Amino acid sequence: MNIRERIAPLTKQPAPLSMIRSTLLIYALFFTPLIAHSQGSSLNVPFSLGRGWTAFENNCSTCHGVQGSGSEKGPPLIHPYYVPSHHSDESILRAIMSGTRQHHWGFGDMPPVSGISEPEARQIILYIRWLQMEKGLISN
Repeated sequence: MNIRERIAPLTKQPAPLSMIRSTLLIYALFFTPLIAHSQGSSLNVPFSLGRGWTAFENNCSTCHGVQGSGSEKGPPLIHPYYVPSHHSDESILRAIMSGTRQHHWGFGDMPPVSGISEPEARQIILYIRWLQMEKGLISN
């Protein structure tokens, strides 16, 4: 029996579930930043910030806009008010986890973001800080 005949039965069997899960995870981790770029984003989000970008888009962009640019529902995060010297990472974390009272803008109080974990919130903050660097609000 040659090698082709021995491999043929293996290639006709369905892939194990663990292999499918691994493939999907690798795909999601690798392509998330590329999706950000392909959907009209002018920034190429680094791979290491893919989770923060995804969490921001899913939980924050409705009010704070694409790439933190703001909307009619919430203020821009790409603004001098939100640089680390004015709003620390911890203050942004508190706003995400517990909400915050209105200040600076007339959008009303920010409610806590439901269903988000602290590690996920910290990933969002890293993404926001990266956006601020890209837009020239803070330096490396």
